Amino acid sequence: MIRKTVTKFIAIVLCGAILTLVAPWNALSVRADDEVRLDPFTGLPVDESGTIAYDDANQSRKEVANGIYYDYTYGSYVYPIGTGLVEITSNVADGMIVNEPVIINVPTELMTVLYQDGNEVAFEGNTVKSPGEYTLMASVDGKQKTVMSFTIISSATGRIEGYNMPSGFHVKSATCDGQDIQWTTRYVPMSLEGVYSIEYACDRTDINYFLNVRVDHTPPQVVLEGVKEDGKARGPVTITGLTESDRVAITKDGEEFKTISNKLTQSGKYRVIVTDNADNRVTYDFTIMIYLDVNGIAFFIIIAAVIGAVVAYIMIQRKNLKVR
Repeated sequence: MIRKTVTKFIAIVLCGAILTLVAPWNALSVRADDEVRLDPFTGLPVDESGTIAYDDANQSRKEVANGIYYDYTYGSYVYPIGTGLVEITSNVADGMIVNEPVIINVPTELMTVLYQDGNEVAFEGNTVKSPGEYTLMASVDGKQKTVMSFTIISSATGRIEGYNMPSGFHVKSATCDGQDIQWTTRYVPMSLEGVYSIEYACDRTDINYFLNVRVDHTPPQVVLEGVKEDGKARGPVTITGLTESDRVAITKDGEEFKTISNKLTQSGKYRVIVTDNADNRVTYDFTIMIYLDVNGIAFFIIIAAVIGAVVAYIMIQRKNLKVR
């Protein structure tokens, strides 16, 4: 009985030892058949160049364009920076035209610069609202790299002549004032004025997007009363034809000029820029020459009268002295 027990114990020990030696080899053979390189910091799969392979790492993400991904979980577009250890996310894809705020999430350790209509602008928080054409740049390995571009428009705009679809998107339908218009898979012409409704979708995700906007290319109908054809005025200049939504910017002799009236009276070189609610604008340059207004003429007459009276008084006094 004791001998049988000892024999069973020895057999169990031997089997355990054999399994201990064999198991690692089996595990290695499985990994060799389906080897996946992992990033040591994130634990995500990487390709041969060391760049994170998002499609392998997370099935909730899908590549929609070259190097740009859509994250189904967060409903945002992902822009990997460098090898992908740092990424920027946004609610818009590169090249989109929208008439709603754009949200951009940038890691604090990443240096970025935002340009609006070609000018660098302060990027506070993560929301961009003002109409304009934007480009976001990021510093990668000491060089500036374009991350994304987008355009924000108002509900009425004169900024665009057409909509080129973002890379990886296609047009589904387009109308102007309720009537079907001709379009191609990747482009909608918008040169005619009217209310446009455009539906388009992402090729890879089939998510639909809509753009509804009134296109207005007519500039403000403004007249500068008092300015001659040579661009000069020899009296006050009055700005007429303004609407409630028009915005007026005035400079005088190169400096910003503030006025509560539409009438300009001071002499100098002026530039008047009028912008309507569709961002159409007109610019006028003119000069108000030195002149005498009614008050100036009255003042001149008074001074002349005073001088005349003084001269007359002196002459009378001289005559009186001679008589004596």
